[in-house]
Amino acid sequence: MVNTGKPSMACATCKTRRIKCDRLQPECSACKRAGWICPGVPSEADVVFRHHRRRPAPPGSQQASIGPPLEPRDGQRIIELAPSITDRATAFFLYQYAFSPELCASTGISPGVHEHLPVLLQHEPSTGALSTIVSAAGLAALANAGASTPWKYDAYRSYGKALQQLQVDLQDPVRMKSDGTLAAVMLMGTFEMISNGDLTCMESFGRHTIAGAQCVQLRGPSQFRNLVSIILFIQLRRLIVSTCHQLQVPLPYTLKTWSRWTEDPQKKDEASLNRFFELNEDLAAIRAEIKRKAIRSPAVVAAMLTPIDDKLEDWKSKLPDSWYFRSYRSLVPGTSSAAGGQMFQYDEYPDFWVASTWNNYRMVRILIHESIMTTTINYGTDEEKTGLGQSAKVLAEMTNGICSSVPYIMGDRCNRRYSRGSLEAARPDLRRAKPGGCTLLWPLFLAGSLSTTPKDQRDWIARVLRELGLRMGIQLAISMAIKLEQTTSFSDADLWYIGEFFPS
Repeated sequence: MVNTGKPSMACATCKTRRIKCDRLQPECSACKRAGWICPGVPSEADVVFRHHRRRPAPPGSQQASIGPPLEPRDGQRIIELAPSITDRATAFFLYQYAFSPELCASTGISPGVHEHLPVLLQHEPSTGALSTIVSAAGLAALANAGASTPWKYDAYRSYGKALQQLQVDLQDPVRMKSDGTLAAVMLMGTFEMISNGDLTCMESFGRHTIAGAQCVQLRGPSQFRNLVSIILFIQLRRLIVSTCHQLQVPLPYTLKTWSRWTEDPQKKDEASLNRFFELNEDLAAIRAEIKRKAIRSPAVVAAMLTPIDDKLEDWKSKLPDSWYFRSYRSLVPGTSSAAGGQMFQYDEYPDFWVASTWNNYRMVRILIHESIMTTTINYGTDEEKTGLGQSAKVLAEMTNGICSSVPYIMGDRCNRRYSRGSLEAARPDLRRAKPGGCTLLWPLFLAGSLSTTPKDQRDWIARVLRELGLRMGIQLAISMAIKLEQTTSFSDADLWYIGEFFPS
């Protein structure tokens, strides 16, 4: 037997990075400082296999990324215990991005994020488009979280294979209508969000979303006969609405018909969701018209958008009791906000989907009042500018609501220590976070980009986005954090017309 030296008791991450590990539990200092997930110190049983002889793996092979296989000794059979990099990537993606069916059943969670994947992957071949794009997205996230460039290359290679497989599946009359194909198309956009750090990635994200909408059209009304198909459609519809708002284009007309196909008249929740979608459809059409006609009159813009805002308030007043949340103030020392010394508020929601829908509602109202405010500041008279107080108040209220949803969505409600004033002193444990962090990206970024958001709150939002990006491996979140960190707040002189809501 070849003497390979004294077995290392360092964690796997430190061994990969070839740095000294202090072997602290539950995570070593090096991983903690870098913001990586520490796998923990191995036991003696874990390291004894290091004394077996190993044969080298071919350069550039998948095995080279995770270590060479063990070579059997005479008359013995050695079983490779380490999972392949593909399996590790898939496991990482499901852990960080997908609700488990068991979690949904045990907690009563309504449709969340990618909770359909574990079920679909059980019936998908390992070389199929869905399995391949899941592992590609997981590899991209692992590469971002661990700064491993080779894995990023592997991620793009897998992404290319998934695209090729999808082209084949979309030509097949059976496969093109399957849930697995639709889920794979939707995950293409998620891959772009994870791997691409450019804020302009919404263009490519939008193309994948439109492709998903075309799949829904081809599948027809029969697709809504099972729960997985309905969940897929609801999640796709949310992506379509978000994409159209950000690109300021109308929603597809057929989306309204699809929504009616899914609606159960006995369920108030579905009726409320569909009514909210209808309001989004009206708003998207109006904002697209404002952009197309280049309307610059503050009075005209306000007259077009205010009725939608009134309808949204009416929708809110008619929500079923199951949709309402409770607000709390943190009483833990050290959690006061730097913006005035008030205790930080956090909200408790009935489930994740309700919390996500409330943030979508806040985003829609932000779009309305931000459009009114921007047009008035750029083209309005002094008298029109003095009437912006109500819009400024709504923007501040919606921003605070989004920030107050972070503890619930990120699963940090147990210790109640999520302070806007000091994230370092009260850092959330995102390693046990809910797989819903990706739904916070655009609400937080939109809220942080507003001219009415105070600098301390903008800095807090940037820190949350950066923490999300590091833990979940989302490059887009890092880019958003950098953008907000480089943005300076308006001066007091610029905010004179809304000074009533931002006293010095």
